[in-house]
Amino acid sequence: MHYRNTATGFLHCLLLVCFVRDGVLSARIQLPQYSADSELAETVHNLTVSNDHLVSEMQRQAEVDATLTSSVDEIRKELKRQKKQDVTLEKLIDKIPTDNERLWKNMSRLEETDQTLQSNYENVREELGEHEAVISKLTSNYNKIFASLPYACRQYSRLKADIKKIQTRKQGTERCQPSTDNRIQQCGHCKTWG
Repeated sequence: MHYRNTATGFLHCLLLVCFVRDGVLSARIQLPQYSADSELAETVHNLTVSNDHLVSEMQRQAEVDATLTSSVDEIRKELKRQKKQDVTLEKLIDKIPTDNERLWKNMSRLEETDQTLQSNYENVREELGEHEAVISKLTSNYNKIFASLPYACRQYSRLKADIKKIQTRKQGTERCQPSTDNRIQQCGHCKTWG
């Protein structure tokens, strides 16, 4: 009985040892597997985070690229506009000698015109001086004539009266012309003026 119990206890111990050994081995096998899974999960997580960062960075780079593309387009437009302005400026620069020559010709003409105007001005001044002398002389003559008007009027009145007397005398003479002495003596007019 004692041996049976001993054998049973031994068997139990053996089973326990086997169980413990299997458990330890299983634990040893599962522990590295769990550790590898954790590292893999962490790596996957890190890769996911990195991928998210990469996607965000790619989106940001895409926005930057779009902005740069727009800026490049604007720069190209500005360059085209500047090129057109440069062409216009070149044309204007090419025209400068011609315009300058034309300007000098116009200035020469203006100088000639100015000299002509100056000469005409001097001539007009001389003519005005002559006209002023004539006007002064005419004014003096007018003043003399105006001063002599009363005398001329009196002379005119006297002349008019004399003409009237002569006309009256002439009419009386014509009436007395028929020739008898008696008629002449009877003519009171002839006696008055005869």
